[in-house]
Amino acid sequence: MSNLVSHLNPRPVLNQLTIAETFGIHILEKNHLFCEIILAYDIPILQMIITTYSGLVLLIFMIRVTPYRIKRVAWMNIGPEVLLVLIHLVIFIFAGDDITLVMTDNQRKNVGWVVVGLCSTLVAYNAIFIFTEQVFTFWNLIKLMARAICKKKKPESNKQRKKSTLRHRERKRYRDAFINRLERIWKIHQEMTV
Repeated sequence: MSNLVSHLNPRPVLNQLTIAETFGIHILEKNHLFCEIILAYDIPILQMIITTYSGLVLLIFMIRVTPYRIKRVAWMNIGPEVLLVLIHLVIFIFAGDDITLVMTDNQRKNVGWVVVGLCSTLVAYNAIFIFTEQVFTFWNLIKLMARAICKKKKPESNKQRKKSTLRHRERKRYRDAFINRLERIWKIHQEMTV
């Protein structure tokens, strides 16, 4: 669960939702998609209308509310939604032709190749972002290891020891303030649920 919400804003601004609200909306939208695909399996037009509509609603939510701290992560989530909406719109052509039978076989093949191309683009888009995330993680790990190695090599002078104890006190003060904030939030949450 922490990986799913790690890049969400912990403190919402005026037009932003909390992590739990954002995560809940994503889960509800995915459940909605599964239910409509199962319940409307006989009516392809209805399936495509519902999937396209819910995709557009989620896309508008993700662009308007912007629940992500890092723009790279926002585009990692918004880009696939855009491609999924496009895929559903193209599949909508198939659903309409299922009723009217106007398209020729060649036209159906061309539309099918467009769907395959969009799906391939979606896979490539996700692969690129996953690869870049891994590169950033690896780079941060290397920087952390380099800092740890450099600190071990340098002997600390008396002045540096004083600075480190001041930093330690400052960190402890920030940690205590953070714990106090969490306790207040937890009390408010408990009061709201009662």
